Amino acid sequence: MKHILTITRLLLTVAFVCLPTNPQSSGGETTRYAKDGLAFEYPVGWVLTDKSTAEAQHMILSREGSSVLVMIVALRALVSDGRKLDSAVKSFKEPLIENISNKFGESGAPAARDPVCVDVGGKKAGGVRLKGMYDRQPGTAEVFSFMAGLRFTNLVYVRADKDEAQGNPAWKSIRDSLKIAKPTSVAGQTDLSSEAFLNLGGVLNGKALNLHRPEYPAFARSARAAGTVAVQVTIDESGKVVKAHAVSGHPMLREVSVDAARRAKFAPTRRCGEAVKVTGIITYNFLAR
Repeated sequence: MKHILTITRLLLTVAFVCLPTNPQSSGGETTRYAKDGLAFEYPVGWVLTDKSTAEAQHMILSREGSSVLVMIVALRALVSDGRKLDSAVKSFKEPLIENISNKFGESGAPAARDPVCVDVGGKKAGGVRLKGMYDRQPGTAEVFSFMAGLRFTNLVYVRADKDEAQGNPAWKSIRDSLKIAKPTSVAGQTDLSSEAFLNLGGVLNGKALNLHRPEYPAFARSARAAGTVAVQVTIDESGKVVKAHAVSGHPMLREVSVDAARRAKFAPTRRCGEAVKVTGIITYNFLAR
């Protein structure tokens, strides 16, 4: 995730000075973009600007005479386990939302935030809506983050409220058509998007209703095995752990950690009004004695 925080700080700065020059079109025709596994369609008459870097594909859709910006940012680094996912959320998603919030805030106060849901690629996705001032007029920004094709992806929709009707067709076209292909070279890796499109739990220890403490095996104690074990879990709609496997930690401590994680209990997570599966990390700390 090197340089990701720097990218985040530049995203909106780059986007807000991106001035389109193509003529507008009133027809229903679309143009297709497809490169490096990322594909989507957008209306003719909109301008697509590629600001991609070695760390992320960063596409900006804009229209002449409009305040609307639609951004797609897909990190190139593959995310195949919960720890990498948690790192992506902390180093990219959270700073991105904070950056937008600050730009929409008034007199130094961050913009108001509310949860919001939308269909992306035929699946319900949750995100955050920010309300404030955009270019000295009332505006709205929405940020949705999810896993697709082993890549942590973000959709951002920014507009002055007066231009929302103008921007909605482009926003819907991208959401309906967005596809991110899983690299064929990593076919054996777990694709977190098959378990949770957006439901990224991060570190889950503090959210557990019942978190069992793993036993410290005698043979591990004798060997003075210690440290933190991270267990990636999938929690079903009822709050039960249905999958668990260790992604890091001392080999002697992994099995007991996985056993403990499988016995953890959580309250059901609801997104967009529905109970959903969640993927995240449970950590266990062992001290040599």
